[in-house]
Amino acid sequence: MLTNKDMVPISELQHLMAKLASEASELSHAVLKGIEFGIDHPYPDGKTILQKIEEEYNDVLGVVKMLNELGFLINARDDLIKAKVTKVTDYMGVAQAHGVLVADTVNIASEPIVSTPRYQVGQNTCNCHPDTCCCDDYAIYDTKNGYLKHSTHFSETVAQEITDALNK
Repeated sequence: MLTNKDMVPISELQHLMAKLASEASELSHAVLKGIEFGIDHPYPDGKTILQKIEEEYNDVLGVVKMLNELGFLINARDDLIKAKVTKVTDYMGVAQAHGVLVADTVNIASEPIVSTPRYQVGQNTCNCHPDTCCCDDYAIYDTKNGYLKHSTHFSETVAQEITDALNK
């Protein structure tokens, strides 16, 4: 019988890459449940499927943030996003022309969508010299660019003031 001793240890990077795939799968599962049961359908915990989709999406972003902190940079790129939107829109037009897709005529959001501010203050994480690190305690993260650090600051108050100005 196999045990953990028979497994080959993996690196932190490999673990996070596997976690990203897992979280992406959970997001996919929630989206498919929304198609199957409707986005207002509740899970046993009382959350709607739409809320579960949002939760799983943020889980993906959380793992991307962790990967970025390791130096495995995954960035949101406007050019790639625009290309994907164009491609999907084109294929939706083909599907409509073939009569297998109808255009939505109502807004599916049951409540207003609150957008996340682009810049957010968080603890600065670094892996430079754990025992003697003198890096700033706070960082401003760009949520629209894979949670890359915009800048670091010693003072949380200063970091928040800069963040507020950036988000205006």
